[in-house]
Amino acid sequence: MKTDPVCGMTVTADSSPQIEHDGETYYFCSEHCQHKFQQSPKQYLHQHDEHVNVAPPEDKSAIYTCPMHPEIEQHKNLKTNK
Repeated sequence: MKTDPVCGMTVTADSSPQIEHDGETYYFCSEHCQHKFQQSPKQYLHQHDEHVNVAPPEDKSAIYTCPMHPEIEQHKNLKTNK
């Protein structure tokens, strides 16, 4: 699992969109987050570091909504990726 550096949403390594910056690949929940990152990468590079080890919701029916883009929702359980 990867973390969108703009909004902090969990995404998978096969997620699209994605870009390379300074030799590292970054993954995004939406093209909007990717565009924001491209405009100002330094603003987002370490913004969510303190949240990386946050436990995902235990409720399998929980829906995570991207705080930057409420139309982006993650309907699967983050622990099992199902």
